[in-house]
Amino acid sequence: TSEQGNLVLRKVEGAVGERAVIRLVCFQKQEVGNVLKAHLLVLDPVDYQRDQEIKCAARDTIEIDGKKVEAYRWVDKREGKSVLSGEPIPYKVENTYWVTAEGSLVKFKSGPLEMVLESK
Repeated sequence: TSEQGNLVLRKVEGAVGERAVIRLVCFQKQEVGNVLKAHLLVLDPVDYQRDQEIKCAARDTIEIDGKKVEAYRWVDKREGKSVLSGEPIPYKVENTYWVTAEGSLVKFKSGPLEMVLESK
């Protein structure tokens, strides 16, 4: 941490941005039990999280635009502490991604926010 309370990262080889995780999950083999391991650069609150695991927890049938769709549910749960103005701030992240067998993201949930991708 710098004197101003900013997070200074000197070595982040192989790290990806937090939102890049969605793309990486879509590229994975869609199979219950699979695990994506990643080093994450998190923007809010700023943090560098090594060895995070995003797990394919289940195969679900979800409804999109009135149609039943088979999708794999990936769970991304993390917690930690960041630093803001020199003070530690605890945080907790719970994201869930639903991806088809072909690798298309069809639903995303982050806390109370839920997005469903509909095809026209």
